[in-house]
Amino acid sequence: MINGALTFDGISSQVTVSNAASLNPVQTITVAAWINADNWFSASRILEKGASDNQYALFANNSGQLEFLLAGVSSGTLLTTPPSAGVWHHIAGTYDGSLISLYIDGQLVAQQSASGPLAITTDQLAIGDKPNGSVLTSFPGLIDDVRIYGSGLSAYQIAQLYGTDSVGDGIANWWRLQYFGNSSTTGATTCATCDFDNTGQNNLFKYVAGLDPTDPTSIFYLQIASVTNQDAQENLLFNPLASGRTYVPSSALIL
Repeated sequence: MINGALTFDGISSQVTVSNAASLNPVQTITVAAWINADNWFSASRILEKGASDNQYALFANNSGQLEFLLAGVSSGTLLTTPPSAGVWHHIAGTYDGSLISLYIDGQLVAQQSASGPLAITTDQLAIGDKPNGSVLTSFPGLIDDVRIYGSGLSAYQIAQLYGTDSVGDGIANWWRLQYFGNSSTTGATTCATCDFDNTGQNNLFKYVAGLDPTDPTSIFYLQIASVTNQDAQENLLFNPLASGRTYVPSSALIL
């Protein structure tokens, strides 16, 4: 276990859960987990219910693609490129009775029409491998916060699941998990006003600005610069600019 996540050796480690009615939805389903893969071995399982691909599974297939498999469902196999190894990602697969969908980090990456009921087995649910799996199907890396719902969550709900702020301090859970782990003092209860790397910029500011809170060189700068040949104008420069962020000054003081 590392900061609350379970570590899997890619050889023989797995967690098994006994069969139960709550693990056997028929008409709709959502499976989700936070994963940090050391690499993407072919056939490595994030989770699987059913000992022989005969119920549902989320895994890297023999071609190295990320696969969401729903046995019994017509067109119940969905493929996409797996996310990068070595960092945390949120993976979710959903089926609402008419669409099967795959999400990575809250974003829809693959979807197709599907229909029919899911197959049901009395087999165990395994995390990090198949039930009674082997080195050929074992997941190498970290897995955390595995969830199985008996309904097909919407795109909005998946985005909320990815971006949930369970502490209520304005910082999304994924950001805590990415930089601090899941159960450490600086992880599950990350202090929004704390500055762990002594940059003078607190955690909430770093989250909003898109900075790395564990890297002392990751600092946000705001600069006012003159405009060439325009004495009455000045540029307001933001640096660095993080992907997916919009930077808007909320007030200005003119001297």
